[in-house]
Amino acid sequence: MEESARNLILAGEISGFLHDLGKLHPGFANENLAGGANLSEQAKKQAGINAAHGAILESGRIYPDAQELGDDRPKLQTCLDRLLNHSGWAECLRLPEEWTKPETISVTGLGAPLRQHHAHADFPKDQLSLLGDLYSFAADIRDSALDKGSSGTRRSKQSSEHASIADSFGRLQRAYGPEILRVLWAKVPEALEMLWVDGAWRDIGTTRRKLYDRLGELFRQALGETRRPTHDVTLWHHGFSTASHFKAALAEGVLRRDFGRWQDAKGLFDLAHMGQIRFRLLGIRWDWRELTRQAFRPVTLVSLIERRDEVIAAIRDLVEDNYPIGNLIYQDDDGVLILAPGFYESDPGESERLFSEHVLDPLQNRLTQCVAAFGPGTAYRLYWSEPTLYLTDYAEALGFDPETPRQRFAQAGEAELRSLWQKAPQDYPGQQIHICPQCGLRPAPTRELALAESSVSQQSLCDFCEELQSEEARRDRFATAEGLFGFRPRTFNLQDIVKERGEGNRRVALISVQVDARAIANGSALITQLARPASELEENRDGWSANGLGDWFQQLLEDLRQGNVARLKGFDPIKDDSGKRKESPAARQARGLIGDGYWLNSKDGRVTDGDLATRSLQIAKQFYLRETRHLPENLALYRHDGDRLALFAQRKHASPARLQRLWDDLRQEWRELLAEIAGRTEDYLMPLSLDAGGIRFLVTASDATEAIATVHRHIGDKFNKVRGGLAPQVSCLVFRDKFPLYLGLDAIYRMERRIPCLPHQVWTLREKKELPNQLLEVHWQTPQGPVVWTVDLKTGDPGQADIWHPHVIRCRTAAGETVTGPDRLTHLSALQPGDSCLIPPATLDFLVLEGSARRYQIVYEAREGQLVRPHLVFGALGQAIGLLEQFDAMTTLVARTGWNPSQVKGLQGEMIELYEKWVRDVPEALRDTGRAAWRTHLEAMLGRYLPGKEQALLREEVLEAVLNARFFDAVEWSTFICKNQQPVNG
Repeated sequence: MEESARNLILAGEISGFLHDLGKLHPGFANENLAGGANLSEQAKKQAGINAAHGAILESGRIYPDAQELGDDRPKLQTCLDRLLNHSGWAECLRLPEEWTKPETISVTGLGAPLRQHHAHADFPKDQLSLLGDLYSFAADIRDSALDKGSSGTRRSKQSSEHASIADSFGRLQRAYGPEILRVLWAKVPEALEMLWVDGAWRDIGTTRRKLYDRLGELFRQALGETRRPTHDVTLWHHGFSTASHFKAALAEGVLRRDFGRWQDAKGLFDLAHMGQIRFRLLGIRWDWRELTRQAFRPVTLVSLIERRDEVIAAIRDLVEDNYPIGNLIYQDDDGVLILAPGFYESDPGESERLFSEHVLDPLQNRLTQCVAAFGPGTAYRLYWSEPTLYLTDYAEALGFDPETPRQRFAQAGEAELRSLWQKAPQDYPGQQIHICPQCGLRPAPTRELALAESSVSQQSLCDFCEELQSEEARRDRFATAEGLFGFRPRTFNLQDIVKERGEGNRRVALISVQVDARAIANGSALITQLARPASELEENRDGWSANGLGDWFQQLLEDLRQGNVARLKGFDPIKDDSGKRKESPAARQARGLIGDGYWLNSKDGRVTDGDLATRSLQIAKQFYLRETRHLPENLALYRHDGDRLALFAQRKHASPARLQRLWDDLRQEWRELLAEIAGRTEDYLMPLSLDAGGIRFLVTASDATEAIATVHRHIGDKFNKVRGGLAPQVSCLVFRDKFPLYLGLDAIYRMERRIPCLPHQVWTLREKKELPNQLLEVHWQTPQGPVVWTVDLKTGDPGQADIWHPHVIRCRTAAGETVTGPDRLTHLSALQPGDSCLIPPATLDFLVLEGSARRYQIVYEAREGQLVRPHLVFGALGQAIGLLEQFDAMTTLVARTGWNPSQVKGLQGEMIELYEKWVRDVPEALRDTGRAAWRTHLEAMLGRYLPGKEQALLREEVLEAVLNARFFDAVEWSTFICKNQQPVNG
């Protein structure tokens, strides 16, 4: 790519990132918080711009006013003047004449997107640049159309006294308001000063990195949208997302060497064909589990994480700077996703050819070089989505579909790997050669081990794997871990940790805390977070419920499909008393209900073929209906396509900006969780991995109870508002300190396989209690027993409870009536005792590994709405995976019986022996009667050992725990895993 072309793309990205700079001004908060003055009309008259924050560069600006721009703020005036006009940046942003139509207007500085993204019809026509329009219609609305779902709703505005920025889980994160912005706005001239330093526009890659570093802190303290509940997306996330869209669009024009195809006869952006600009997700994905499954030592994992970050940094430099086709918008242990240009053509084959020619082919060899940092022979794949108007293909990119044609498989350092094998006899003369037992790819010398030698510590590895656990790596691992995880572990030696912290217990616990990243990416985990509840819609003049809204949309879809002329005519513009054309009430209602200002509009250029009905149906298919394609049908959230439109209208959307915010928040939550556990274990914690999906770490078995209890508390505190959709999963493996780590990793990965397969469970509301400080206590009866949630309904405003986040899927009323359609989405406060709901379970599964064979029993089977795996006592009949919410009850169960160790051992032995004789080892025909007899015997046994009315509830709890195998788990945990801990009396 030519240097001038690269500069054009990077300068355009910077200009897009700065498009909402006006939202840092305190006037933005004053105007947009409840009680503020509506300055839109004034901005239209004075500056030809619809929003005051978009007019800060105009002579007719509302803010900053003349007093603010007086002699005491010369740097601010200079900064704004240079954003409007700057010859150096204007030259970088100049489009070659041969790529555009003759009347194309060039930009005069970095402020074109800022000026034009809210340009009104009165904006000076001679200043309407192509790039400013391109940003407005091919970048900003591609994120905002998904993000700003709170528009057109009641009670969404925040008050100036209690305004805040929320996190992705609906919790108050920090205060927000004019005073906060006044501090941030004062820092803007200094933060942008580096843009005007001579040479900044000649080394734009360096300038771009410095700008993001300087503005990142400011933008993260401001909002892209002030209304609830979309005040979780910060100005940083909105700005970066839209800048990424703009960058990809510019890259396509540059690589095609043709912007004219997007212009009208006057050289302006052709709004009638804005659907030609589309985007793709480009994934560079490897298999982290395969890379780490055979790791022999904890230091190997830390070294691999460091290599992972090196690989991702190299990919970022390549695609964001050196060959700038887009930005990384997601990363995890398994790779990255890039927002890339779509190269959309009406002929799909031509579209694929162009994308391959301009993106895949030029990048693949260089991407292979990036991935080679993992070692020669590392396999990876390229995945790319279809060109779409709005990016909703995250789930496909994160998953693996062997049938899709849009992927390539590659192996980094393939030639080097072959050379290593060819040279192996010369490199290791006189020695036997085997495949390295850690990577399973490269050659290593081998010899026969003596009986006293350990295959883990004495086995020879390839040179690359030896480097991962070299003396240098061991020296650096503490500093590396501190940078990666936020704290400095005491040790990375399993023998040391149990010696110093194990209290005589030589076992360690490998713990994994994970969320289903694909369910988040496809929006399924967000379905219970409503940005626009049906009752809150201003255009819902008839008071429809969510199902009523769905029925209205369904009738509209039928009219569109049948070409109902009378109905469609109602969407045509009408003339007011002065003869001016304006939107019809029917069109305004339709767009207000769906939350999209372009739908059913004859000027909607996203789809160009066909009449109004055909185009509107195409948008519904490609955008609104596409968002719900991953929702499990058994949730019964829609009866017809109209319901799917109603769900689109109500929900928070998995837009690029919101997902980036959510990934960031999740990573921060996992860091905080690790730090909390480290504090409770005096830093005797070995972190092994951290990404948006979760964490894995090692503690002593003696600390396992405290570690998982901390996980439980943390999740209950942080995720309580969104627990109806987001369910973290905990897995725990316990093994001796000299047990091979790679076997533990293999087993924990097997346990994590259950996460995307977990079905929703039917939970019944027993009771709910309103507690002080806007807390709601919810008591559930679950298939595994009682569970209590404490849900925080606060918003930061004492006068406004959270009506958006704490929803669940109600499937049946207390009267036994089945609920269907979007009406199933029910706020927790609206539930009645006896209501049944579909809840994603947060589960805990644990296993003790005494040998390598038991890990092969980690196989899950769906049975009666639960996941079941073989159990040590129940055998193939198995046990249902337990709930994380019941962890405390399980770990204290044995202590609460008051039985001494001898009694526990004797009673458990009798229970198991009779189960084997009467249930497990009898013919199938006799099992039901045998199980009934076993239960009767258990009741009698517990009556003797837990006598009296005062212990009736405990007897019932223990009986149920024996029948569902939880009792045996409790005994194993209390007397074997944490055997040296003092019992906790509940």
